[in-house]
Amino acid sequence: MNNNCTISRWIIGITLLLVVAILGVMWNRRRHPEPPELGSAVVDVKSIHRKAHNKNDATAEVRGRNEAGRHIARDQLAVRDVVRDGGRRIALSEDEARWLARHHYPTDKDLETVGSLDLRKTYEAYRDPMKATLYGKRLMDDGEYLGAAGLLERAAVYGSIYAYEEAAIAQFKLYAEQNAGMVTQQNKDVLMARLQVAKLLGDHRASVLIQELLPSYDIGVGARTVLPQVEVFMAKLGEEARLLGVAMPGPDPRPNAEQWADLDKLAASGGGADRVTVYRR
Repeated sequence: MNNNCTISRWIIGITLLLVVAILGVMWNRRRHPEPPELGSAVVDVKSIHRKAHNKNDATAEVRGRNEAGRHIARDQLAVRDVVRDGGRRIALSEDEARWLARHHYPTDKDLETVGSLDLRKTYEAYRDPMKATLYGKRLMDDGEYLGAAGLLERAAVYGSIYAYEEAAIAQFKLYAEQNAGMVTQQNKDVLMARLQVAKLLGDHRASVLIQELLPSYDIGVGARTVLPQVEVFMAKLGEEARLLGVAMPGPDPRPNAEQWADLDKLAASGGGADRVTVYRR
């Protein structure tokens, strides 16, 4: 009986969260209408392209600069390389590239600078979400998870959904380190709650992190603590943003959720060698 009640509460809670997410998606689609879905159920690269790009993108070179002032250029990658590591920093359209820039997802070039950062200058990251993210990544690489989490959470308040996800990972690793490498159910619940927040803020690719870090997560066991923590973490993020006089990073749905799902299916069905167009910043 208790298990049934727990699962029912989980379902009700997730339903409420999904309502918020769906409203965000509807708002996003009004801003960025997508072409009609194809009738065929077959997943292939051409169908992914048709859904991900608008009519102008289909025949023209991508020009201009994204919201961070960086040039956006097309490239071709194998599907297996696109979905590797979840494709969290990869864009399937120009709109998605702008979304990544808007929420301070680092590029490959940004991450190449991490090893050379001078940790004595972390003060430079005080109001710069990208710098805070990169310094946080540097501390994570050095195994300094507590300091990393602090900087990454700071970057999250200033709009970086990527940093929020990385802060969740840093906290998870910190807990494991403090428990001699053991991960408790409570640790898993906290990580699940934080990654659910990232999804609600708009990053559907956070689901890949959940699959990677919590592959056998027991919903029935975690439901009683995860939903309240999601509410607490969302409220905390909103309050910190208010105190700093900045806007919360979301909800702002990441474009191309369906196209990413198609790519995941294509990679899993043996289509990893197929090539797909991506947009680099």
